[in-house]
Amino acid sequence: MGKQSPESGRKFEQRLNFTPRFKPEFWTPSRLILSFFAILITIGTILLWLPFSTVSGNSPSFLAALFTSASACSVTGLTVVDTGSYWSFYGQLVILLLVQLGGLGFASSSVLVIFGLRNNLGLTGRLAMQNATGTISRKNLNKLGLFILKTTLLVELVGAFFLFLGWVGQFGPVKALWWGIFHSITTFNNAGFDIAGTPENQFPSLVGYADNYVVSLTIPVLIVIGGIGFVVIADLLDWRKTRRLSVQTKAVVILSAVLIFGGALIIWFTEFNNPQTLGPMPLPQQATAALFQSVAPRTGGINTINLAEINVPTYLLLLVFMFIGGGSGSTAGGLKVNTLAVILASLRSILRNRETTVIFGRTIPNRTVNQALAVGAFYGIGIVLITFLITIFNNEISLRWILFEVISAFSTVGISEGATPLLSAPSQILIIIAMLTGRLGPIIMLLAISRTHPERFRVKYPEEDIPIG
Repeated sequence: MGKQSPESGRKFEQRLNFTPRFKPEFWTPSRLILSFFAILITIGTILLWLPFSTVSGNSPSFLAALFTSASACSVTGLTVVDTGSYWSFYGQLVILLLVQLGGLGFASSSVLVIFGLRNNLGLTGRLAMQNATGTISRKNLNKLGLFILKTTLLVELVGAFFLFLGWVGQFGPVKALWWGIFHSITTFNNAGFDIAGTPENQFPSLVGYADNYVVSLTIPVLIVIGGIGFVVIADLLDWRKTRRLSVQTKAVVILSAVLIFGGALIIWFTEFNNPQTLGPMPLPQQATAALFQSVAPRTGGINTINLAEINVPTYLLLLVFMFIGGGSGSTAGGLKVNTLAVILASLRSILRNRETTVIFGRTIPNRTVNQALAVGAFYGIGIVLITFLITIFNNEISLRWILFEVISAFSTVGISEGATPLLSAPSQILIIIAMLTGRLGPIIMLLAISRTHPERFRVKYPEEDIPIG
């Protein structure tokens, strides 16, 4: 045999050293999070598709199983079938587990693996946890993950105990315990699932329990704790030691308090004489129901008044509250209170002709301001686009109902005026996309599906101004 030339040897090596389809760089933090939810939704769909997941013993349609799984994993709560009367105990248990895993998200699920394997997070895992929890610092992420697990289990256990006390007199210990566990987990995770429905009374939410003060006060507390964000909770608990709070914590707490109590007053004012909602209730019950309905639309998804009968001002307020949502890094969805705080601060700076955005004496980086504005624009465009498409597929349904469902899906709220079961298959697919986008957040979703080329962004182009306004 003749001696092989160096050139032919190099060509042979080039043929062997082919580029794999999925490089390590492919698995960015955003794609890891998206993959986690995709796998979770797939597993949930298969489990709910089994015959014994339904009360009738017949397999549900694939779309019903997929929709319910996506709604549970995204902690939304919109449903095409009534949870209480359609799904068996096994089906309800699957939904509950999906809600728990979806609520904890990628960060805490990573911690569960770490705790079991006694291993540390890699850089990619840390970045994924950072995106999932909403924390900026990369330090002590393992500790934060364990804190999330402990806080979640403790709050859900206490919530289940109080809800058990609220229902034991009506249902007995066994059913009250299951109802307490189910609704404690779903409400803390800001998922709008309930099991109060019956074959004769489907999709009732908790309308029949407005006079149960234990239930009506416990559930809003669970929603608020789950919706302000784990980083904020940790910061509040550390206040006794540090005597200082971060800008994020101050913004979330103050804005949340204004929205909750201001919203309760507005709802009471617009509904106190409505005979279909607050009108027949005594004053203490009106106050509790108004407070409940002020908390729940910001991604809680449970209601104690009939939303189909609310007045137009209340309807508009609920749309705004659903759009805003809860805190970053929480189980809540929506635009996020943090984002709203940055946008409002940016608007104030513009009105005062300032070049920097300041919140509580701290300058917010321009990249954060731009990101907040981009998220707001993305949510607005997404809601308009999906609403437009659904009106094409379901032009027989009123725009009011469709808009309510779309914002509820995008903000992973779960409250409904009853349109979701009436939607066609293409419209339900659009709602699934909206729920998943709302759960992951627009930034993570866009980064996960885009092909980025960092070298392109190093090029600087000439400036040219454009008139605004």
